[in-house]
Amino acid sequence: MNQEDNDYIAPCFEQRPNTGDKLHALQLLRDLVLINERTAQVLGPLPIAGLPAALKRKPNLPHLALQKVDDEGTTPKSPAVNEQVENAVRSILTLIQSFTQLENKLRR
Repeated sequence: MNQEDNDYIAPCFEQRPNTGDKLHALQLLRDLVLINERTAQVLGPLPIAGLPAALKRKPNLPHLALQKVDDEGTTPKSPAVNEQVENAVRSILTLIQSFTQLENKLRR
């Protein structure tokens, strides 16, 4: 092996492109057939027309409009927003302000 040429690979160590393991692929296919058969035994066969599509549903959450925050870190009162949501938003805003202040101190 040439010492100056570090990228040299001896022909006996050259790698071939991966052609795949045909026996392993056949084993996986056989396992898949067995699993499908067992599933059909337990759950029954699939309907002829196929399974019905499940509708995607969005959660029905109250709409929280983005509101300006006062200097004290509180949001203006809104009758549509309950107290738990207000407390959660207030605590998140307090955390954000704390992290911002800490980040500003670390940058100095």
